[in-house]
Amino acid sequence: MAKLTVLPNGYTFVPRELWDPQVDFPLQQVIRPADELYIHHTTMRATDNPCADARNTEMVLDQRGLDGYNYLIHPTGVVLEFAGERRGEHTYGTNSDSYGFGFIGNFQYSHPTLAAIVAAARTVNLMRLKRDLVGPLPDLRIEGHRMVKPTLCPGDNMYDINGRSVMDWIRWFAQTGA
Repeated sequence: MAKLTVLPNGYTFVPRELWDPQVDFPLQQVIRPADELYIHHTTMRATDNPCADARNTEMVLDQRGLDGYNYLIHPTGVVLEFAGERRGEHTYGTNSDSYGFGFIGNFQYSHPTLAAIVAAARTVNLMRLKRDLVGPLPDLRIEGHRMVKPTLCPGDNMYDINGRSVMDWIRWFAQTGA
């Protein structure tokens, strides 16, 4: 049985089984170590219940015929496993050899929280340790979804957080070991 992981630095990881998912993911694994990570936003409003938000996100994605992200990042900094190491459907044409992080929120109208950005960076570092992602940060491409598809995702406000993009902040926090 999977269990909730809370590290001393406050990092909280919820395995897929603990948030009561209703949709199964394909068994195909992502080709590892992946050297690409794509950032998305769900466009949905977050509640104070990360597991309920994960179920809601799953329902919306399922209605669109998509499996979704590998990991879902809640504004509180809680990270929820979606496809995990299995192939998700997040960025057309790259799903077999990249990972996708979905941030809960609509970042056309708001900014991601510091807790969410730091949680994403900590997830990147854990994935690097497990060799899910390439080890050297300079070799890891972190991009917004719109860089490979004409879409608003992950929202304009992901590109200007104190003059830097969320992708830059994730990389910076990962480098500093935040």
